[in-house]
Amino acid sequence: MPRKSISDIGIQPVRAMDVDRLPPREQRTYIWVIFSKGDKNAPSTAFAGLNGEFFNYPRGQKCLVPKEVLEGCFGNAVERVIETHDDNTYSETEQAAFPYQTYGEATPEQVAEYFAQTFDQVKG
Repeated sequence: MPRKSISDIGIQPVRAMDVDRLPPREQRTYIWVIFSKGDKNAPSTAFAGLNGEFFNYPRGQKCLVPKEVLEGCFGNAVERVIETHDDNTYSETEQAAFPYQTYGEATPEQVAEYFAQTFDQVKG
């Protein structure tokens, strides 16, 4: 089943010029996302950077990702896979480098609660 874009679930996409600078954290739109775990050799986190800000998300757990990061980084990250066939030919395909499932936009209350819990886990 092909991955749905965030516009497929009713969230307005970000234009390229909108990501010159990320808005302050409290003004961002966050999307609920689960990054696929991948195979046993896949990293345990999905890491990205956008305009000097870095983001690291656990795979297999529901987390909040700014819309700009989801579209600008993870939505555009692809891997090229080259397969060699028996007749000395090859085929090249592209696949998502960070497969993920979206679960809709988070409310401001959900964002506040999520970050409060996340920071408590880091401290404690």
